Amino acid sequence: MKYGFKSYNSWDPLKKCMVGNVYEPNFFSVYPDARVGDALEKVNEETRGDIAGLKSVLESAGVEVVQTPNKVVTGKGEIIKDVNQHVEKFGTITKPLLAPRDEFIVFGETLVNCSKVSTYQTWGPWQGCEDYIQTRTTDFDYHVEPPSIMRAGKDIQVDVSYHNGETKKFAEEWMPKHFPEYKVNTIEMGGHSDSVICLVKPGLILSHKKISNYEETYPGWDVIYVDRPGSEDEYVSAYFKYRDSLPDVVNYWIKGQEDNNKLHQFIKLWMNTGYVFETHFNVNCLSIDESTLVCNYYDRDLAAKLKNYGVELVESPMKHRHFWDNGIHCCTVDLYREGEMQDYFPQRTQGQNFGKIWGDNETRR
Repeated sequence: MKYGFKSYNSWDPLKKCMVGNVYEPNFFSVYPDARVGDALEKVNEETRGDIAGLKSVLESAGVEVVQTPNKVVTGKGEIIKDVNQHVEKFGTITKPLLAPRDEFIVFGETLVNCSKVSTYQTWGPWQGCEDYIQTRTTDFDYHVEPPSIMRAGKDIQVDVSYHNGETKKFAEEWMPKHFPEYKVNTIEMGGHSDSVICLVKPGLILSHKKISNYEETYPGWDVIYVDRPGSEDEYVSAYFKYRDSLPDVVNYWIKGQEDNNKLHQFIKLWMNTGYVFETHFNVNCLSIDESTLVCNYYDRDLAAKLKNYGVELVESPMKHRHFWDNGIHCCTVDLYREGEMQDYFPQRTQGQNFGKIWGDNETRR
């Protein structure tokens, strides 16, 4: 039995999409110290509202939404009801299933799950379907994080600088075995590609400014280089204010909570956070089709540049993206797009290793 997946790129008309979730209501509010519980519950509830807004944007465009559960489940299958139970019994708080892009990707007509031990491995209506496979089981382990992969029809691009060679093993062994029809190109850019690149449609890329040699990876394509928010942005202002005195705080920034030491102690002890300043959130976008791009916040300059290419920029706010380190692309997985596999680079007869795509002295930031 097949569930029914299809996606060869990031821009064909989107018809079915997975969307992430946060914790259950009141997950944090029961915590004895209100300075901690109230702050985190507010983040959880406001994110719930933003996710509802994203679902509305997609559904208004005719996209069917499949949402991840808000239940937190341990590796042993135990459901965790609230933060107190988690802290008392299980230690570090499991992240909510907000970023399914970290675990899932569709190659052609197959959904690939890259989780090792996670609720994602046992959740989903596709369990048992022949068009659903895993890269990591008790018998074999090919570790790759899907945000490190860019898809453009027959060509895919895998960042192999991540995970000390395991991703290279995925690119050189697992992909040719399971998907021999693809040309697997490798690059080195230090992590999740979708935090600095977005393939909007054939011939058009959004990019962090420090990447410059697309003439090799995407020859002939136009590039819109996107400025990071300046000092007028609230998070950027907080980053430069607190990066020396409170370096951890700017990696899980919550507006108005910079001086809440009890909250910072709790997060440092019990929660895993990202490295948020390296993510360029208005590049972490999702195309509904070749003329509609969904982003975290509306950038007038970017919108004007996209309009020149016939692309409308649609805002779906994520107020707490700097806490979760998740943008629109992170929070979604395109499960079904219309269209078939195309060869956008027919001059490239096989996959190539492009190496570093920026200078040795450059950084993702």
